[in-house]
Amino acid sequence: MKITKLILSLFYSSILSFSCMSQTTLVLQPDATDGKDALLHGLNSQVGLNYGSNNQLSANTWTYNGSVGTVRSVLEFDLSAIPSGSTITSAELSLYGIGDNSGFGGHSTLSGTNECWVQRITSAWDELTVTWNNQPSVTTVNQVGLISSVGVDDDYLDVDVTMLVQDMVNLGNYGVMIRLQTEDHYRRLNFASSDHSNPSMRPKLKVTYETYPCVTLRPGSEAGKDALLHGLSSEANTNFSSNNQLSANTWTYNGPVGTVRSVLEFDLSGVPAGSTITSAELSLYGIGDNSGFGGHSTLSGSNEAWIQRVTSVWDEATVTWNNQPSVSVVNQVPLAASVGLDDDYIDVDVTALTQDMLNSGNFGYMIRLQTEDYYRRLNFASSDHTDPLMHPKLKVCYQDTLAEIQDTEGDLLGVSLFPNPVVEWITVEIEHVIGRYDLLIQDGQGKVLKKITTSNIQTKVDVSKFENGVYFVSIKSKTGSESKRFVISR
Repeated sequence: MKITKLILSLFYSSILSFSCMSQTTLVLQPDATDGKDALLHGLNSQVGLNYGSNNQLSANTWTYNGSVGTVRSVLEFDLSAIPSGSTITSAELSLYGIGDNSGFGGHSTLSGTNECWVQRITSAWDELTVTWNNQPSVTTVNQVGLISSVGVDDDYLDVDVTMLVQDMVNLGNYGVMIRLQTEDHYRRLNFASSDHSNPSMRPKLKVTYETYPCVTLRPGSEAGKDALLHGLSSEANTNFSSNNQLSANTWTYNGPVGTVRSVLEFDLSGVPAGSTITSAELSLYGIGDNSGFGGHSTLSGSNEAWIQRVTSVWDEATVTWNNQPSVSVVNQVPLAASVGLDDDYIDVDVTALTQDMLNSGNFGYMIRLQTEDYYRRLNFASSDHTDPLMHPKLKVCYQDTLAEIQDTEGDLLGVSLFPNPVVEWITVEIEHVIGRYDLLIQDGQGKVLKKITTSNIQTKVDVSKFENGVYFVSIKSKTGSESKRFVISR
């Protein structure tokens, strides 16, 4: 859990780095070594067998010597290159049909349509051990339909899986499952897997994504703002703003019991007001030696802690236990109990807390034990620590919503919406667009709730499941882009 700490020859008081919004396209078509896919065979005699090295990805139901068996397939692409908080602008899955008689054989509609679902997997699975009996769970949310085949070796190219991939980036990537919509025999789709001998037939995923601006804050003693709050009666009015530790503990000091909390605040002025925080990650670095309070301890029980949002002003040079600022438990973030004396807590998700700061005022975070009983302790380096790589770090990525989502009043594409306000359905009409375009429904923070690709002049969209509020219709086409605001009111 401990990271290697490098010694810097150049001392610095703070780090502030930015990255501009950019669009990147990632094409993945892995081979047998890097690919992750497998068949799940539901025939009674096969349900416990692993088919992680098969050259086929099939969705079928068939009879085998009189017994019926259903086959599904799972595949997962490595999306680790896509930064958290990214917006997936497009994701296209290509699957290549096997038309010969090897293995399961070609596509078949012998007893009816072989339409399939591509569904997002929601639990972990291992390519070398997954079977029908231990197959992972899936969700039908944003599932994508594959139409019925025409020929025995039809390729399914550039299937739109944008919303599925966005969900993977947001919620965790475990890949997709391909299965028949109606699992009746005799129906089959059969594609090449990453183990196929022909590299051009292996599954391919093309993802285009946008990354938003990020700011990384890691201030030193001069720019940093943090302090200990010592609750021992003899220390309750003492300011500890220059200490090299940030601790959450309860301990005895020559008999009397004292509880310690810590406060820290990062300068968020580089994040525009009104932005949506797409991700915020706080990193705290453990002090394992016996200086000061010493390392983490669970001597009397769990040292789980809370990170809470501070809701009132405090001064680093004067703050004490007795005048400590107020806090809110809304969106508080738990820190798990430590394992070692000097565990680092890296990339703790404080997105919601940081969004609240941007919306309601930034007074920083407080770290405190969940159970303030002695003897329990977490102890981290503060911005006053001599090792700059141990200073607290906050990385914030954001979408400047007000700058990016505007109700354009011009007549570039001739977009009109009706009715407005909306109850259940809204009709979007395009006057000047030529060819296919993307129609996006976004909430007031810029999150894409629906995406429709069409060439229709008029499109009717179901918004009955959305809550009351302000939303946007955004049109993106080769001839231009335009956004319009609408209100749902019931």
